[in-house]
Amino acid sequence: MTRRNAFYIGKAFFSVRDRDLFTRARTALFASFNDDCGIFAADNLITWGKSVGWRSDEAFARAFDAHATDPVERTIVWRTVTLAWAVRQALRVEGDFVECGCYKGTTARVLFDVAKLQDSPRKFYLYDLFYGAEGIAKHAMPEHSPELEQQVRERFSVFPNVVVTQGRVPESLAIASPDKIAFLHIDMNNLDAEIGALDALFERVSPGGVIILDDFGWVAYAAQMQAERDWFARRGYHILELPTGQGMVIK
Repeated sequence: MTRRNAFYIGKAFFSVRDRDLFTRARTALFASFNDDCGIFAADNLITWGKSVGWRSDEAFARAFDAHATDPVERTIVWRTVTLAWAVRQALRVEGDFVECGCYKGTTARVLFDVAKLQDSPRKFYLYDLFYGAEGIAKHAMPEHSPELEQQVRERFSVFPNVVVTQGRVPESLAIASPDKIAFLHIDMNNLDAEIGALDALFERVSPGGVIILDDFGWVAYAAQMQAERDWFARRGYHILELPTGQGMVIK
């Protein structure tokens, strides 16, 4: 297929039972569009007729291309775009950056570059089990291993303002965590851990700080959606459900 504005076609889709049928159907769908129709198809999201303006964001593109290398990392690009917006917004308020569930550190590394944290006094706190991934109730991460923690530490070894902590959230937050938070990304695929993180960290989020819940809008995590809706509602907040499957709150 040759189209002038075929903006982004990812290689990974999830929860597809018959991949051959899916590929044929997707090809037929694309063939029905005008040739100048902007297309995004990745991460279980297919949209057309949109500008997909983030494709012209040179700072994001440099960071994403440098650090997101495998098919899944590449396919979740719009989720990463959302996070890039969030860290840029977070630079307007007081506090450090936090990611609960950093996995390989790829997303954090992209965000570190986008926010230019190498030139900043702000710290970026990263948390993960790294191994012992039985705590992930729905989807185990294939690269969880005893070696992963060291790999992530090496990835950020030249940046003294990145703090990597191994262990189960919220207990590991007692080892190292900031007093003020400007950006909080929660992606742990586990209801108890995510509510525990909110219990421990929400009061530290500065007014105007951004909270992104990665699993919020995904069908497999319906229980998390309900629990997190209830948690925020008790505090007078509503979570914005994004087409990427993420949830967003601005404090």
